[in-house]
Formats: sequence, structure tokens, C-alpha cells
Amino acid sequence: MKQFIAFVTTLDTNNDGCISYEELTQAIRNNGGWFARWKANRALKGADDDRNGFVDQNEIPNLVAFAEKELNVIIVT
Repeated sequence: MKQFIAFVTTLDTNNDGCISYEELTQAIRNNGGWFARWKANRALKGADDDRNGFVDQNEIPNLVAFAEKELNVIIVT
């Protein structure tokens, strides 16, 4: 789990402490994902508790849970 959370934090390409829709979209594309914009939009809606348009450090567990449930990502602990 810690490795996946560390990976997720690397998605913050501008180092502002938050993961944006654009950063999620690019990460999905870079990893060969189809429908990157659609998946990024769903991920953001599923993870962004405060609805500010970004996934911040406190919301990363939400993004992990979304990836496991909705994107069928298997995270081995």
C-alpha cells in the first residue's frame, strides 16, 4: 500500500501538493489506459471529498479505494 501511495504522489507533476484532473488524465494515458479523460473525471469525483477539483494528501486514500473498486487495480499489502 505504501508503494502505491508513493506512486500516486508522483502524479503531482507540478509539485503543488495536489493531483489535478489534467495530471490524472496524463497518468492514465502514460500507463496505456483507454478513456483517460472519462476515468480521470470519475476518479476525481470519487476521491475529491471537498470538491475543490484536486486530490490532496488527505484524499489519496480515497483515490486508492477508487482505483481498487472502480478501475480493478489490485493493491497487494
